[in-house]
Amino acid sequence: ILKHLNRYSNVWFFDASSHDTLAANFKELGKAAGIGEDVKKVRDFLARMHQNWLCIFDNADDETIFLKDYIPMCNHGNVIVTSRLSETSQMASSGCQIDLMDLTKESAVELLLNLAHEQSSQENQNLASKIVEALGCHALAVSTAGAYIGVTATCALGNYLTHFNKKKKKILNYRMKALDSYQSTTYSAFHLSFERLSHPTQFLIQICVFLNPTAIPLEIFTRAAAFTGSDTGTVDLNPPTKAINLMMRFLSLFMEEDSWEDSVNELCQISLASYSYLNKSLSFHPVIHACACETIAHGEEDDVNQTTMLLLGRAIPPGKANEDYVFRRQLATQASHIHSQHLPTVLVTMSNLAATYRLCGKLEKAERLQEQVLELQKQVIGDQHPDTLRSMANLAATYWNRGKLGQAEGLEEEVLQLQKQIIGDQHPDTLNAMANLAVTYHNCGKLEQAERLEKEVLTLRKQVIGNQHPETLRSMTNLAVTYRSCGKLEQAERLEEKVLKLLKQVVGNKHPDTLNAMANLAATYHSCEKLELAEKLGEEVLALRKQI
Repeated sequence: ILKHLNRYSNVWFFDASSHDTLAANFKELGKAAGIGEDVKKVRDFLARMHQNWLCIFDNADDETIFLKDYIPMCNHGNVIVTSRLSETSQMASSGCQIDLMDLTKESAVELLLNLAHEQSSQENQNLASKIVEALGCHALAVSTAGAYIGVTATCALGNYLTHFNKKKKKILNYRMKALDSYQSTTYSAFHLSFERLSHPTQFLIQICVFLNPTAIPLEIFTRAAAFTGSDTGTVDLNPPTKAINLMMRFLSLFMEEDSWEDSVNELCQISLASYSYLNKSLSFHPVIHACACETIAHGEEDDVNQTTMLLLGRAIPPGKANEDYVFRRQLATQASHIHSQHLPTVLVTMSNLAATYRLCGKLEKAERLQEQVLELQKQVIGDQHPDTLRSMANLAATYWNRGKLGQAEGLEEEVLQLQKQIIGDQHPDTLNAMANLAVTYHNCGKLEQAERLEKEVLTLRKQVIGNQHPETLRSMTNLAVTYRSCGKLEQAERLEEKVLKLLKQVVGNKHPDTLNAMANLAATYHSCEKLELAEKLGEEVLALRKQI
């Protein structure tokens, strides 16, 4: 406008952010023109002025203002309207609408350095580049950052982002001492729009605070709403009851099928979000995302965070179809955004996702996610928490499946040592850890260690759960296999005959475990050169398996 100022006979600036400010500006103009303070008279006065004037209606973001009541009805003059409301574009003539995007990176760096009164050295440009990237090149946020750096003695380009992360709301609310008439801060400009949102949409944007701001799939929420399972695990001694209640209240706001779309449209209409129809996903500018975080009441952040994690957990698809894999990858992207929050609910969600990867054969992804879970659990709930030990055991199993026997062995030894200290030798989890380590020893060729540990497991299981329990029988089978591998064929034969007899009594002749026991015994007979017995038992196994 300044560049082409000589083209206009007059330039009038109207603050269209509210009814009061707009009416006040019109009254001021009427008073100055000597035509009174009636808004309609001022509008008609402008319409009668056959000159090339310019009226600027700035910040027309209130959808309750009918702007056409203020715009002169004539074929001369010029009108500029700035607004976040998408529907304002309906007022523009064809080809006269301009969508103002974020600054280019180069322009944002230049603006930041100018307002911060910093030299444009290569070092400063590199530091400024990191800042504008974090702010998404948002013009007002970049301007605020530059002004804040310029007047704050302890804040410089090198530590601005640290200041920002610690004092986010204070900096977003920093009012620049500028010479122009724009008085909104980054946060106040956002908050004005936030206050106009419906309650469900406010709740939705607060939930999205704890997700990756880029490409949030709406399917997360629709899947969560359709979920019919349990929101707590079988061993969850301290379920997040408040977060579960909060989640159910959130989902209750979107009972109608079109409710999600209504909220998305509401966010996009006032430029708080963008929507990809192709991917059915919602995206937020980093600054909008940061401002939305500050709308959550102090002390309720953890509850909303846990609510978001519960929604993610509900949305995990259990299937093996290609679209399920794709969606699980999207969920992993969302979950990765909140790793830094260090909340147990997050870890449960990540553990569930890792287990899904493992079940689907995605062992590398499972291993990577399980390692992250374990590292965070050690920080959050400590080395000796049952959930941490369970994660160590799960990771060891994944190492084992990937053929990383050395890493599996080391982790299983650590798990067993900790479980003996914490829950004792006879706890089922300890016995399972001993059994797993024995199998790993066997596969590593450490047969003496495997045999010793398997004998200990078998003795303890007989004492704790009895001779005929499936786990006891499995321990007997494992020990018999180790005997055979050690060349102790007579001991292997006796134990396998005992196992077979018990399995027939407990689970029947045709059970898979019984058939496996028959096959093992046949192999041992063969190794003992009892070929007739081996042949007879092998034929029996084959006949039964054909029937099944």
